[in-house]
Amino acid sequence: MVWSHQTANVIAGEWMQVSGDATFDETLGNVLRVEISADQAQGAELNSIDNFSLLTADTPPLVQSLTVSPGSISFSGVATGPNPAPITLNITAANGELRWEASVEGPMADRVSLSGESGDTPSEVTVSLDTQGASAGIREAAQITFTAVGATVSPVVVLVRLILSDQPNPPPVISTGGVVNSATYLAQLAPGTLATIFGESLGGAGTSTAASFVGRNQDSLPTQINGVRVLIFNSDGLLIGEAPISYVGDSQINFQMLFEVAGLAVVDVVVDNAGARSAAQRVQITGSAPGIFTFGQGRAVATNGDGTLNTADNPVLRRQVLTVYMTGQGPLAPALASGKAATANPLILAPLEAVAFVAGHEAVIDFLGMAPGLVGVLQLNMRPSHFTPSGDQPLIVNIGGHDSNVATISIQ
Repeated sequence: MVWSHQTANVIAGEWMQVSGDATFDETLGNVLRVEISADQAQGAELNSIDNFSLLTADTPPLVQSLTVSPGSISFSGVATGPNPAPITLNITAANGELRWEASVEGPMADRVSLSGESGDTPSEVTVSLDTQGASAGIREAAQITFTAVGATVSPVVVLVRLILSDQPNPPPVISTGGVVNSATYLAQLAPGTLATIFGESLGGAGTSTAASFVGRNQDSLPTQINGVRVLIFNSDGLLIGEAPISYVGDSQINFQMLFEVAGLAVVDVVVDNAGARSAAQRVQITGSAPGIFTFGQGRAVATNGDGTLNTADNPVLRRQVLTVYMTGQGPLAPALASGKAATANPLILAPLEAVAFVAGHEAVIDFLGMAPGLVGVLQLNMRPSHFTPSGDQPLIVNIGGHDSNVATISIQ
């Protein structure tokens, strides 16, 4: 129904008397109000309104009423899971606009939030319920009472019910200090760093799943594998986003720290397994956190100019190109979305100042940027100095004022 407020002149000559003996002036003198409703049974009114009533003093007054729909609401979720979605209530009044106020009572009243506690009809109110820490079960959570202001109208009570089912998965547990740089295993990350979470029940018993990822056409890592997500919050508890994930196991998750954390000093990392959430693990964020990927006894993941792996039996010549694979470079130019594979055209560069030392001798850096087709992997193309000693030598890279771990490369 659509209501409209209209005005018109009351002129005797424009009215036609169809019944009764009273004159127009006599009739008009006894009118308290005029009610008109458009009869659209045979289609919309076009040029006139033909059904109305003149109500006199002996006509019963119209009764105002307040209505809230729906009359009861139920929140459903999983114990230890996220809060249920908010529910919207529609508040209307019959026979005139009403001012209303709302109050909440009941055993979980302190967990109920309303988008507004007063207003004028018609209006909407969004109801939210905080279920964190609540046990499984069915319960009457609260009652929301809507009262008309300045009118003798019966209040309306909306019952709030909570239904929480048992959590099918055990809550994940992140080990203390268990969120680390995947290359250095230090609890220090930069925006875009590849990181690892260690713990228990992270992905469910017997799970071991890598992301489906081909690294072409700016392919993206997923933010969920088998119902497992990595949530990143700021220090105020506000969700920044879901992190891209490359691997999920019961005791380990590999992910990329969001670029959106740039400028923050710390973030909180939470693992969500189909609604079962871990306690937050706080992690330090720095502008850069360079880490050299290693294998074996601390050998750098690096290739010689011909693409073969650098080893003690396959050293690189001095002043020849060695490609070292890293992470934790910080900002990029041009910027790249979290979880996106780097492109070859254009190349994605790491613009922070960088320097590389092999056995204390500075190497020449030819390229520092993201490895095309990969997510979060930094590629360093460098040439060891002519003065670098032969044999196994320590490599350390400083980016943006932060040192990497020490890794071994072989020089001929």
